[in-house]
Amino acid sequence: MNSLLWFILGFAFCRILQNLYIIGRITMFMDNSATTALKLLGTAAEDIAFIRQLKYQVVEKYGDSEQLKIIINTDEHVLQSWKRNAIYNFKNNYPKPYNKMLSFNTWDEAMASLDKVYKKEYKNKNANK
Repeated sequence: MNSLLWFILGFAFCRILQNLYIIGRITMFMDNSATTALKLLGTAAEDIAFIRQLKYQVVEKYGDSEQLKIIINTDEHVLQSWKRNAIYNFKNNYPKPYNKMLSFNTWDEAMASLDKVYKKEYKNKNANK
């Protein structure tokens, strides 16, 4: 009877450790996924800014200043809307149990978080040299 009790306790302890390990791995996966998604959003925003600048140069060269002002205002409105929607969808589609891991609620906060990630990666990269 004593052996059976030790077997059950050992089994329960093993299951607890296994679940803690799985939770830890899932947390690391979710953090990595959030970081990767932020990097994608940041890269997309950089590309959009670059394309906008090219468009403005072409309109300035071949169009008029009133047309350029309208295009710039429209683009700014669309970009701000895209940023709000990107963060809103990101936060809403992130699994609820892990939502507390996200340290941002706005685009600016998300980009500040991304900046910290890049600085940490840069520091780690230079430390390994």
